[in-house]
Amino acid sequence: MKKYKKFAFHSFLPVVIGIILTTACNKNDKDYDINNPPVPLLTTKQISNISDTSATVGGNISSEGGSGVSARGVCWSMWHFPTIEDSLTIDGTGAGSFSSRITGLTPNTTYFVRAYATNSYGTGYDTVSMLTTRKVHIDISTVQIPGGTFTMGSPVTEKNRGSNEIQHQVTLSAFQMSKYEITNAQYAAFLNGRNIGVNGLNIPGGNPTQRLIHEGSHRDNYWDLFYAGSKWTGAPGYENYPVSSVTWYGAAEFAAYVDGRLPTEAEWEYACRATTTTPFHTGECLTDAQSSYLWYSPYSTCTNTNPSSFGLKEVGTYPANAYGLHDMHGNVLEWCSDIYENDKEEHKLRGGGWNSTAKNCRSACKDRFKTSSYSNNIGFRVVF
Repeated sequence: MKKYKKFAFHSFLPVVIGIILTTACNKNDKDYDINNPPVPLLTTKQISNISDTSATVGGNISSEGGSGVSARGVCWSMWHFPTIEDSLTIDGTGAGSFSSRITGLTPNTTYFVRAYATNSYGTGYDTVSMLTTRKVHIDISTVQIPGGTFTMGSPVTEKNRGSNEIQHQVTLSAFQMSKYEITNAQYAAFLNGRNIGVNGLNIPGGNPTQRLIHEGSHRDNYWDLFYAGSKWTGAPGYENYPVSSVTWYGAAEFAAYVDGRLPTEAEWEYACRATTTTPFHTGECLTDAQSSYLWYSPYSTCTNTNPSSFGLKEVGTYPANAYGLHDMHGNVLEWCSDIYENDKEEHKLRGGGWNSTAKNCRSACKDRFKTSSYSNNIGFRVVF
């Protein structure tokens, strides 16, 4: 009969036991659950002093946990659960209350914020709070336009009238309208407040794939905005010139940003006429002393004292109409909210521009342009 060799199992026991004992004691002499280390306990303070680029937050540490707090502050990001790998402040050590001022934020943007505290076992966080920065404040002078009924369009006897200027009655409620065309300075504040890059794309926005503005060429359009040093700016001395090279999307987004909207063409004509029934709110003629347009091409039998010089002018250069609105004729064509004949690819324009003939600056004259296109003679104003 075959005999089998007996193994001495008892000789392995000290080794196995030694391994078990070593593992059981490897806790750095601290009695805690390795899956739940004793990190600090804390709460986030109420967010206050919110501006367009900063806010005050802070926190309160009620327990330092298993060891002393070596760093504390608040962390934030545009993601839902910020950590110390994102943006953060460092506001001292130890338990208790602390205050944090977070800066460098983007205007009109939502961030997620929470307090943190770190000890030798790790980092503790409070629940997440939301913070939305304020919009950049843009001063816009407005005038009150009274409600009323007027005859929109032109009479058949008006020289150079268009076939689409059929007269009809329109009744409007009162509204406010920007006294001047929106300027380079105002539009640059909007672009920079929204963090719009050199390509002018509306990110983020209601039309993210659409351009709001096209950068100007200093050789040709020296008054246009341009992009330099991560900011939109204009040539010195042209801050108060009307912004141009703005698409309809760019005009509409600005209007929404300032809690306004683009005027309807009925509102625009009503405001332009300011109770007049003549081709211009200035009467039967529009002179070189009243508007910037192609002065060598006056209206009908009218004449100009300066028949050659023309170009874009600073807003408010010429006298206002009876409602207090400047540059309703000439300077830049102005986007309206109306689409052209149910075609969303085109929106209506009013008022004529610096390179328009006088007949195209008439109160009733209608124009149109592709919604996504731009020109150095197209700008806008807003209503509220």
